[in-house]
Amino acid sequence: GAPVGLLLSVGFGCLIVTIAASTALTVRSQTASIRADHELDLRLHEVDLLRSLDHEVAAMKSSLDRFMILNDDASLDEYSDRAASAALALDLATDVVSEKELQDQLATIDADLRRLNETAQAIVASVDARNALLAAMKHAEERAKTLAREIGTSAAADGDHEADGPPRPQPPSNAPPINRSWI
Repeated sequence: GAPVGLLLSVGFGCLIVTIAASTALTVRSQTASIRADHELDLRLHEVDLLRSLDHEVAAMKSSLDRFMILNDDASLDEYSDRAASAALALDLATDVVSEKELQDQLATIDADLRRLNETAQAIVASVDARNALLAAMKHAEERAKTLAREIGTSAAADGDHEADGPPRPQPPSNAPPINRSWI
């Protein structure tokens, strides 16, 4: 046979080659695993940003609806805060998302948010115009009441009882009493 030293050298050589191959496969597997973990982290970050964007847009709509009902500045302030947060979330998502389909959807969301903001501005302008009309109507009503009282007081002082208006018709004496509790 072969000398023992040669057999030991071949055996150790095979062992070293096996260890090196096993190490290379392990490193390759770990690199793929690290890459997959990194890709998963990126996807989770994208999902978190998209959820945040969805939450902010829903809150924008809710605060705008509340403003239309309550006509309060707090709802309008919340809308502005949510709109700023949604714009930030959209910008971050646009920077992070790499898939073409998602990028296209984000562009559509951006256009929809612009339209929502334009609509909100139109709603605020309409509510402001309505409030101005209501204030003018209330002022005119108060002025008309004041003038009517002044005219009535002046007419009564002059002895003009026609200013009180025509006498109210009285129900017939045999008519049942009128139940005014529901009026």
